[in-house]
Amino acid sequence: MTICLDASVVLKLLIFESGSEEAVEWLGTHEGELIAPTFLFAEVASVLQRKVRMGDVTVEERKDALEALESIRIRPIWEPSLIRRAITLADEIGQSTVCDTIYLAVAESEQCALLTADERFARAASRKYPRVRLLPATDL
Repeated sequence: MTICLDASVVLKLLIFESGSEEAVEWLGTHEGELIAPTFLFAEVASVLQRKVRMGDVTVEERKDALEALESIRIRPIWEPSLIRRAITLADEIGQSTVCDTIYLAVAESEQCALLTADERFARAASRKYPRVRLLPATDL
């Protein structure tokens, strides 16, 4: 089964934080393809950089996390039309930015579930888009 991962899940796979154990356990049991919008990699790197600057993560931990990210087989997806669809989705579910809804647009275009650890986004999106699942998703 193909699953679109958002940055909140990927970060839990890379650095220890609340929900990391569930994310690692889920990844260990998932046998299908993992996909994400191409900008996932920049978004994850930006969060890691911010965590280094705030003193939450060391430079070495950031380096290890980025190396681990390279080892996770995530197929990047990008089409310019995703922006238009993400804007429509943001309007539909009441989001003020399109960063989260681009993940939803990818999941929709690839006809797969979106796995997130963002409770607020999952609550807003799953009412209308039942393929949005909140970690831990035991049914994926």
